[in-house]
Amino acid sequence: MFDFEQYYVLESLKRAGKVIIYEIDDDVFNVEAHNPAAVIFNRFDAQLCIQHCLHLADAVIVTTERLAKALDVEDKAIIYPNSLDWATIFAAKAKDNTRIKTRLFWSGSNTHNEDFQVCIPAIERIFAEREDIELLVMGSLPPVLFEMREKYSYRSLVCPGMHTEAYFNYMQFHLDADIGLIPLTDTIFNHSKSTCKGLEYTLARLPIIASSYPPYSDVYENKVDALLCNNEEEWYQSIKLLLENKKMRDELVNKARKKAADKFNLRLNASEFGKSIATLGKNVIASRSLQKIDHSNNLEVAQNL
Repeated sequence: MFDFEQYYVLESLKRAGKVIIYEIDDDVFNVEAHNPAAVIFNRFDAQLCIQHCLHLADAVIVTTERLAKALDVEDKAIIYPNSLDWATIFAAKAKDNTRIKTRLFWSGSNTHNEDFQVCIPAIERIFAEREDIELLVMGSLPPVLFEMREKYSYRSLVCPGMHTEAYFNYMQFHLDADIGLIPLTDTIFNHSKSTCKGLEYTLARLPIIASSYPPYSDVYENKVDALLCNNEEEWYQSIKLLLENKKMRDELVNKARKKAADKFNLRLNASEFGKSIATLGKNVIASRSLQKIDHSNNLEVAQNL
């Protein structure tokens, strides 16, 4: 919420005694200039409005502790990690894979141009060495991937983005790929992200190769449940290692799925989240009753809203 008209609605509801819970999943105060979203979130008025909303809120839902700290809302943060219903997901059958070429995979949007450049030199080295490798990209392509597609048109496949529910169904049952790539630049904005792409790849039974920065270095252990890379050479060696080692790919996937079922389990995390919301409501109501604030003048306004 970055518009003061939205803020005034929240303020009216707050004056009427409502509990305000604000949900946010990005460090919008550190959006890089190259990100298309910077046109909105780097405006002074937008940042000021968001600061007001965060201050007004009784609680702020975020996905990680690192994001809570970046937004300076640790005292009112409810940490609710991205989660999946693994009880249902583990029941799904593995996909049949009869392809001849080994396929690298990346999904994302055009906001990741600088991020994807992190691993392009390594991919081009692999392409130069082996003809049995191809790249599948899903979503709205960053400019750097348009260039790569023109250069390696016969080895680069594109799948358009789709509705969220269709996307998760596609990842779980229909994605035909072998290795998932998650390149990130080392920026303040990226450090406050969550590992949702890692969960999506794990859902698709893809071993993860990611940049060795938060959030992935906060969650994954190198060569245990993912491969983490700091530079071009490490990206090259990691991709090459998994291309040549099917057993290691399977081991990484199995350990990543176990971690996801333990830490990113919808049934467990939703239960804790519900308890947090219930406790928050009781505490806010108790606190306001002690303050003895008269909201009678604002009640009719709130009801109309």
